[in-house]
Amino acid sequence: MYWYMDLKTQVVAATGLSMDALHIHIGMAAFVIACFVLRRKAGDLAPFLLVLLLAITGEMLDLQGQLSRELPLDMVEHVHDIVNTTAIPFFVFLLARFSAVFERKLGDETEPVAPAAGSDADIGETGDLA
Repeated sequence: MYWYMDLKTQVVAATGLSMDALHIHIGMAAFVIACFVLRRKAGDLAPFLLVLLLAITGEMLDLQGQLSRELPLDMVEHVHDIVNTTAIPFFVFLLARFSAVFERKLGDETEPVAPAAGSDADIGETGDLA
């Protein structure tokens, strides 16, 4: 599991983000990607559950890496990382599921535009101009 811990260190160095910020960005990106890939709305449970699974899997890899390097384990830090990864996706899920924040209001639809005079849409079935 050295590769996983090394990859995380390289990403932090390359982006300049803290590890906490990286968890937040990855969690939100995973949530959006899950919505697209699963073709589900943000208010559906599946995208959030996928983010939660990703966060838990990542922390399991971290634990395995720490054990293999004989580093001290800090379970509170692992829970903290899972919360950082899932907090914003969970908040967005709740808003989408239980509020009207992401709903389109009835008056928000755009009105259809009438075709320009003389366009193909003005020609009737007989071929005469309407």
